[in-house]
Amino acid sequence: NDEAHISEIIRYLEFMLQHFNVKDRAIHNYLLTLYVEYDQSALMKYLDRQGQEIVLVNYDVHYALRLCREKRLSEACVK
Repeated sequence: NDEAHISEIIRYLEFMLQHFNVKDRAIHNYLLTLYVEYDQSALMKYLDRQGQEIVLVNYDVHYALRLCREKRLSEACVK
């Protein structure tokens, strides 16, 4: 089922980021997309962990803002 696949994809990406310190922006953007669609609480934790210094985050901030606006995730937009 799709939910089980998505859950496994998220778990795998989280594992890669945590254990291998992956910095690839495309990977981070994909995980962010999955969080926006399927797990907003994980999204907020992810944004907190990434911090607020734009040059240090591993995702495209403009892409993240657009996604959050489209889904009306106002709290995430402020992060």
